Amino acid sequence: MKIYKFYADWCMPCKQLSKKIDNSDLKDIIISINCDEDEELCSKYNIKNIPTILVTTDNGMELGRVSGNVTIKNIAELISECTEAENSI
Repeated sequence: MKIYKFYADWCMPCKQLSKKIDNSDLKDIIISINCDEDEELCSKYNIKNIPTILVTTDNGMELGRVSGNVTIKNIAELISECTEAENSI
C-alpha cells in the first residue's frame, strides 16, 4: 500500500497539514507529491483539491482519499479502512 499527500507550496491548508504529519508517526510512511511539480501524477489520480491524502495499492489502484486540512485521526482511519479494503481484494 502507498500513501500520498498531494500539496502545493503556496497552499496554507497544505502547510498546516504538513506540520501535523511531520509531528506524527505518519511522517515516515507518507509520500509527498508537489502538484506544481508532478502534474502527471496529479492528473492520473484526478486531484482537484489540495491537500489530498490518497491511498493506493502497490500497483496504483486507488483505495481511498480524503481532502482538506484533516486531522491525523482522519488519516489513520482512512489508512485502516483502506487496509481492510486491500485485504478483501
